[in-house]
Amino acid sequence: AELGPRNEYGHTKLAGEQAVLEAVRSGQIDAVVARAFKHAGPRQSTQLIPAEWAARLSHDRVIKVRSPESRIDLTDARDVVVAYRLLLEFGHCGEIYNVGSETSVRCGDLAQQLATLAGATVEQGDQAPSPEPVANIDKLVALTGWRPRIPLEQTLRDTLDYYC
Repeated sequence: AELGPRNEYGHTKLAGEQAVLEAVRSGQIDAVVARAFKHAGPRQSTQLIPAEWAARLSHDRVIKVRSPESRIDLTDARDVVVAYRLLLEFGHCGEIYNVGSETSVRCGDLAQQLATLAGATVEQGDQAPSPEPVANIDKLVALTGWRPRIPLEQTLRDTLDYYC
């Protein structure tokens, strides 16, 4: 799909990719670009969901979801690390690889799964959903055979166990 960063964070990620690829083209470095979609897991920063929600559950029994209709492609961080290792080993210099689950999950459903595991409740806001792309990992799979292995429920359970 055509690249279209929607905010400054996205623009800085794209600029970083372009700088790396230019350095590869000029022979300064050997590198691959891994475009990691959203990922989660135990010990992840609480600035990111679902770690934010799990940490909140350690002292409150309610998850507040601002935009429950938003959808994200979410992969366990431990699976992402395996993909990175495989790209270091087998990736082709100057190539770009997507790392994600190829699945779209609704944020409201994600919060409800976590709340159910914790015996908590969800308060859903009404903020407009933001469209998030779903990773096409065909290139990574063809090169390495990698696919996410850790199910979303385990990611949520392990994250919740870590924070609670």
